[in-house]
Amino acid sequence: MRFVHYSGESGLTKLDPAYHGTGIAGTEKRVAREYPDIFTPRLYAYHTQHTRDSKPGTFVYVGDVPDSLVLLAGSESAKALTVTGADLLRYGYAKMDVRARVEIETRRAFDCGYHAIDTGLGGIILLHPIEVTELPRDAMREIVELHNREGGCTYSLTLGNMAGKTGYAVSVHPFCNQQVAGKAIRYEHVVAFAAENRVLASDTILHIGTWYDTTTNATDIDVITTVGTVGWALELARKFDQKAIFDLSAMVTIPV
Repeated sequence: MRFVHYSGESGLTKLDPAYHGTGIAGTEKRVAREYPDIFTPRLYAYHTQHTRDSKPGTFVYVGDVPDSLVLLAGSESAKALTVTGADLLRYGYAKMDVRARVEIETRRAFDCGYHAIDTGLGGIILLHPIEVTELPRDAMREIVELHNREGGCTYSLTLGNMAGKTGYAVSVHPFCNQQVAGKAIRYEHVVAFAAENRVLASDTILHIGTWYDTTTNATDIDVITTVGTVGWALELARKFDQKAIFDLSAMVTIPV
């Protein structure tokens, strides 16, 4: 299961729930203080398709948890960890203490070896340290700006804007395509695409390509590569059933 996590810190290579915090001042500290015996440190993340816009100072990370280590809320496995009113009384809490119920169920998931809880609503609770890749937030914001101004762009998350470079851009991974209704895209669209295609954060050959299709009134976001000759680009475009290629130096679209 792939996830996106937003943090106020840059340069992280691992997320550690021991450094928990929700961005809501004092929330986790208050719960930890009120339920010290059952509180389990955790971090919060999102499914890649449930990303959100973030504050300008927020850094974005992507990571993966093996499906076998994810507890899905509402599943039979989750039901087996359900806390009853009698359980709460046995732990010394009021029978209707919802917060205590949540904390005990979270601790049970942790004790059973689960690394994350999928809330089923787009949110993910991370319980164990996990390695992550930082996505370049400034580059992703520039992609949004370029596309919304020019109607499209070819952008490498490692090399920057490819406009004006020598070469021809062509989509060679159509199964990665993400389509957005209308001409404008938002930051969270690019975050979701970059997270789903995590390799783009460190690859110098594959790039993000966006273009507005007037015939469908939709924007396509694709994994793009660049090649040196128009003939080779057209051959690849035909092979992968593409409508056009883009000449980066001349800044013109060439129909297939």
